Amino acid sequence: MTTVTNGTTIIHSNCLGDGFMELSFGNTNADIITRYRDWMDFRLVALDIDGTIRSQEHGISDRTRAAIDAVGRTGATVTVATGRMFRSALASTEGLGLTSPIVSFQGAHVADPETGEVLWHRPLTPDLVLAALKALEDWGSEIVASVGDEA
Repeated sequence: MTTVTNGTTIIHSNCLGDGFMELSFGNTNADIITRYRDWMDFRLVALDIDGTIRSQEHGISDRTRAAIDAVGRTGATVTVATGRMFRSALASTEGLGLTSPIVSFQGAHVADPETGEVLWHRPLTPDLVLAALKALEDWGSEIVASVGDEA
């Protein structure tokens, strides 16, 4: 756990451990809120998509939806932060009712899920892209890149 000088607390996913699994897969909303009273002081909960709130094979479970709803009812802002493209993140979290900005493209893009308005964007420069491709040319694996938000 890291506390920033202004009193903001940031929890890294590796610090949550079994507590996060219990939060995501707890029995009832009441149990979640009762067991995590300390969490009620959090103002922002940002969740990854793949392997955290859903798997490749399955969508978001009812238990995970209930946990996310319970966290939202504490007054915390709930959003996602993912390596996915923005539109893919939207499609993958459909039905969660997210209204807070979504962080996508490995943190290089922040947009409003309701309007699609881009609030912040830091794409790679052409020189950096060329340098990265050159550094990876002998890597021996497929390189996946995107331009824009189309799959």
